[in-house]
Amino acid sequence: MTSDSRKSVTLGILAGIATGMLWGIVFLVPQVLPGYSPLELSLGRYFFFGLASSFTLKRTWRDFNSFSPRDQWQVFLLSTSGFWLYTILLFWAVDASGGVLSSLIIGLLPITIPLAAKRTLQLDKGFAGGLALIFSGLMVLQLGPLLAKGKPSLTLDGIIPLLSCLVLWTWFGIKNTEFVQKHPEAKVSLTNLMGLSSFVILAAIGAVMVDIPSLAHRPHFGGFVLWSAIIGCGSSWTANVLWNICSKNCPATISGPLVVAETTFALLYTFIFQERLPSVAEAAAIILFGLGVFLAIRSEVRGHITPQPAIT
Repeated sequence: MTSDSRKSVTLGILAGIATGMLWGIVFLVPQVLPGYSPLELSLGRYFFFGLASSFTLKRTWRDFNSFSPRDQWQVFLLSTSGFWLYTILLFWAVDASGGVLSSLIIGLLPITIPLAAKRTLQLDKGFAGGLALIFSGLMVLQLGPLLAKGKPSLTLDGIIPLLSCLVLWTWFGIKNTEFVQKHPEAKVSLTNLMGLSSFVILAAIGAVMVDIPSLAHRPHFGGFVLWSAIIGCGSSWTANVLWNICSKNCPATISGPLVVAETTFALLYTFIFQERLPSVAEAAAIILFGLGVFLAIRSEVRGHITPQPAIT
């Protein structure tokens, strides 16, 4: 791996961690605004995501027209799998199966993305060990709440959307990386296209399912607007641009494990908001996440190092 390649991968890893910092804020908002439903919060989020995506509309449209018809269709599929359809299915999953089981299944993304990107069962020991530590962290984090709630209700109404979410974002994680590496100059425009299309579809759903005029008269409406702007402009638009930088500079086998940064920062924000220290299980999970990501990424970076020809 050349010096420039190392710098590129390092930039990608830092961008992936920064993305997780912004994604983690989304998990804090329902705690700050318990009087608003997930659909209402998502409607506010996607409104500001769409608004932020509209500032460079002329450039976005120019880049979109430069894509081949196949790539234009790919943009729509990426928006569907990574944003609006994923969001709708996640609502369904949480409602049918509960938040704990949903968090456990969706938490498998740092494992399913790199495994699917590898497309082989022959894994390097360090890489496999890293993924195993991430999985152990998930189990440590979720096993207590899962046992406390008793046997989970695994109905078709719950398992179908959960598995669909897992498949959709696993596909998104891999295909988004491929698309950004194919069109590195359009990483901002790709974010804008996803934001605009997701806003249009979520706005249509919200118009039917949410009493939008009454929102302005709800308690803490100012906080609702503020946090919607934070997660719409920060956790969606800025985070997706950063994720595209990560995807441009790192293969999915490196960017995939970095998804666990979202869970880690979500926990840290929760500790700060609740003014408490982590439990033993939470602290153990964070340590396992960190070690797992380190081992998996170190293994992949080493695997990309190619011997340089000797100078004679």
